Amino acid sequence: MSLTEDLRGSSKSSFWNDEMSPRASGLLMLGIGLILGVWQVALPLRAAMSGAAEISYRGEAIFLTPICLLIGALYTFATDWSTRVFGHPRRPTRAGWGLALPSLAAGFALMVWFEDFLKNRGYGVDSFLFWL
Repeated sequence: MSLTEDLRGSSKSSFWNDEMSPRASGLLMLGIGLILGVWQVALPLRAAMSGAAEISYRGEAIFLTPICLLIGALYTFATDWSTRVFGHPRRPTRAGWGLALPSLAAGFALMVWFEDFLKNRGYGVDSFLFWL
């Protein structure tokens, strides 16, 4: 028995060797998506609508919110179907990668809308989308 196996227990029942289940991965992604959505989208929008002097947000977090919510919801609430069609979250199939593209497009659209909303409210925006 190696030192690593001795410290962690047997390799077959070790926590370190077990993969996170697709449902647990989905719950984690859904939780991250909800946190990002509230913290980086809803709260800044609420502050802008109430006329706050300054708004703070991270464009990358807004961009990733839709993919976290979509993948998290699919793997949490439709685990068997999602795993069969899209593969395990750590080893996605082509369909899984295909799902990521529209989700990233939704993130891009959310970011464009969010920055446009802030600009229309009179906020100076250091655009995440500097080329637009």
